[in-house]
Amino acid sequence: MKIRLSLPMTRIEGESRLIVTREKDRITNVIYNMATVRDFKGVIIGQHVKDLPKIVPRICGICPVAHRIGAIKAIETAFDIVTPPIAELLRELALLGEIIRSHTYSVFFSTLPDIMFLADQISRQDILGVDRIQPRVLPIASKLFNCADELITATAGNTNMAFNLIPGGILQNITITQQQELVQQLHAAISHIKWAKEYYSWLLSEIEGEIQKYTLPQPLFISCFDTDKNRFSGTDQVELISEDGAKKTFPCIRYPEILIEQDMLEAPTKIAYFESSNKSKHLLAGPHARLTTLQTRSTKGKKSHIGMPNLFYSGLLRLDEIEFAITNSIKLLETRWKTSDDISVALQPQTSSGASSVEAPRGTLLYRVDINNRGRIKDIDIRVPTELNAKAISLIVKKIMTICLDLGWTNEQTLERVKMAVRCFDPCVSCATQTDIRFREK
Repeated sequence: MKIRLSLPMTRIEGESRLIVTREKDRITNVIYNMATVRDFKGVIIGQHVKDLPKIVPRICGICPVAHRIGAIKAIETAFDIVTPPIAELLRELALLGEIIRSHTYSVFFSTLPDIMFLADQISRQDILGVDRIQPRVLPIASKLFNCADELITATAGNTNMAFNLIPGGILQNITITQQQELVQQLHAAISHIKWAKEYYSWLLSEIEGEIQKYTLPQPLFISCFDTDKNRFSGTDQVELISEDGAKKTFPCIRYPEILIEQDMLEAPTKIAYFESSNKSKHLLAGPHARLTTLQTRSTKGKKSHIGMPNLFYSGLLRLDEIEFAITNSIKLLETRWKTSDDISVALQPQTSSGASSVEAPRGTLLYRVDINNRGRIKDIDIRVPTELNAKAISLIVKKIMTICLDLGWTNEQTLERVKMAVRCFDPCVSCATQTDIRFREK
């Protein structure tokens, strides 16, 4: 007898549905159904290069700053522009604000309820019970959201379009008064995030046996985190790091050659990406990849065993990154700079190609643009973290389902565990630029 189950994927960016066909004790088909095809390429090609940063923030409502910075940096590399230091600093501050905001949503409203459910503190139908069981959670989340919004608004202009960030620099500097007010707010947020980390760690210890099911097999980590400057805004290099600490670094402009795109019927997006010399490896972007980059730096070039990432620990890593974003923002805001310093340089369009790498909240965001002699976009390639993680999502869905079937769990229990795993990736369906309608596993 065949059983077909269909449940919506809740608490993610965009609409999707997981459809599973089970025949006795065997999964015969899995469909990750997307609401619509996303292809921003057709909208962007032919637009003037100055308009690109105005268009791409609309790709994602959670990561508009990262998309705008990605487009800006790609344009600047194409035109060989050296951006004023103050502009780089404000861009990094805006991105740190977006890290705080996105991670707050992911941890407090997506992953934390799942962990509390596994620890038998709330029922699956009682998500709002988080506030009743632990009343400190929602007020802390609200304060972090407000703090992030203030930081983004002050540095980027607003939280949706980030219009203050432009190719060549910024439109307007922030004032000394704004700096002081932001530093005060950020200092107040530190104690809140420290408590949240302690609470999350305690919950993890309560479900240690359960979460072992969510360990991913041997990924190839992909990251552009600038370890020299501790910057999310990336470098002109992208790193691929294996589980034993071996690195492969390549210029960002070459990523379309290194990251091969293939139609994968089992992937939740149309394109899956592989490192060209080893197609058996799946990529993993996001907090685990950024941590791996830092770990390999500390080994001073020597190989070290990184270990397999556990999806539920990614929530704890996000809390670590929130704390890092807060403390680093304070450090940058306390940096002395003259309000009279240059904040932008002129843009002189020319026929060229440029690329950028930015660590968006969910992971590495890659842009490459080709520009004609009239300053218009001839071609564009955008790789978002959800697409880079496509193969990993597929693998964990298979793994969790197999384990649950072996344990004799019901279909409903199995699907709940699968949805928890997918939410740990914090996937953005509406951010994916080249998604297909569905994936199948046979």
